[in-house]
Amino acid sequence: MSSPTYVSLTPKTPLHLGEPKPKFSFLPTQTVIPGSLIRGAVAEYFIKNGRAEDILSFVEGVRFGFFYPTRSASIIPYPLPASALECKSEGGFRSEKGHGMCDTLLATLSYLELKSSGSAFPVPLDFRCRFLNGLARECGGRMERVSGFYVVDRGYQKVRPRRLSQTKVAINRRRGTAEPEMLYSVTAIDPKKIEFVGRIWSAGSKIDMIVEALNTLGIGALVSRGYGRVSAKIVEPRDELADVKERVEMFNTRLQDVQTEVASIAQGGNSTTSDQVYFTIDLLSPAILKDCYNIPTLALRLDWEAKNRVLTPVLFIAQSCFVGGWSTAWGLPKTTTVGAGMGGTYVFKVSRKDADEKFYESLGALEREGVGERTMEGYGEVTVCHPLHLEVNQI
Repeated sequence: MSSPTYVSLTPKTPLHLGEPKPKFSFLPTQTVIPGSLIRGAVAEYFIKNGRAEDILSFVEGVRFGFFYPTRSASIIPYPLPASALECKSEGGFRSEKGHGMCDTLLATLSYLELKSSGSAFPVPLDFRCRFLNGLARECGGRMERVSGFYVVDRGYQKVRPRRLSQTKVAINRRRGTAEPEMLYSVTAIDPKKIEFVGRIWSAGSKIDMIVEALNTLGIGALVSRGYGRVSAKIVEPRDELADVKERVEMFNTRLQDVQTEVASIAQGGNSTTSDQVYFTIDLLSPAILKDCYNIPTLALRLDWEAKNRVLTPVLFIAQSCFVGGWSTAWGLPKTTTVGAGMGGTYVFKVSRKDADEKFYESLGALEREGVGERTMEGYGEVTVCHPLHLEVNQI
């Protein structure tokens, strides 16, 4: 698959990005733009121009990624991994005057691998806030899971799209007047001080038409009522990620340091990371995963064709979500299924002698192609060795 093109969407009006399960008369919104919404806008553009028969041929081979909120189109945002924690009493990064966030994956992995090798620990693994106040005393508060998005711009900063709500009245289609006792509330993304950036894998000529469709029609629901107007353009944001091989090497170097610290309080057992190469697959978007019996699962299995093996995770942190959608081309709802939620983290390991150039090429292919089903709509978008995993201390 070709290299991706980055596209930014600047909201001009509130965005209502519907969820798979509306809650009665309250219509909630997501804070991320699924690739299926971009794909649906393109299909709608073809239909309105009398070219419905060209939809399938146009979207063939085009992969629509998810679009994430950011402060500026020049900065690529990333979802926080499911292993990230923040202080319960004073959440947020330290640059935002919070007690800081940390990632627990390396400590948890070291603890479990040492236990499996026969080590014994006097106390179970626990995470407490280590923030020092003005009296040089630790906070000691609980750490809880955090979700959302972040950017690196003069330090780590969370991106928090603001929501706004409007209450409307339903219109009787026959009389064209207000329907009695039929109020509903719409929650939407506030267009002020927010942008969305995402990737599309396709040829340049198709990208231009996609941008034209988005500028003409908008995205999301309730577009005919003033929602969803955006300004789309091709951008070249700076990418802070190193190449795949360098990320894996940094991950393993940091893992050995953390395991040495954890092993210092263990009784017995040996280090297990020296002859193994560990790596993570982190979900940047929900993934539709199936087991060998075609049953939905949260566990990710990797087909390693070079070695004719199937890799299973030694540790994964994931939660379920619903994945649905609407087919604009067919005018029918898509099947709703269970998927692994955005931010899910899966840890795998291979023998160090097997970590050759072809191994790293296969990891790069995973980032380009995704995992699971409906990858052309952006589902199963992944990154290898999320950079936040290296931040063991609160930042």
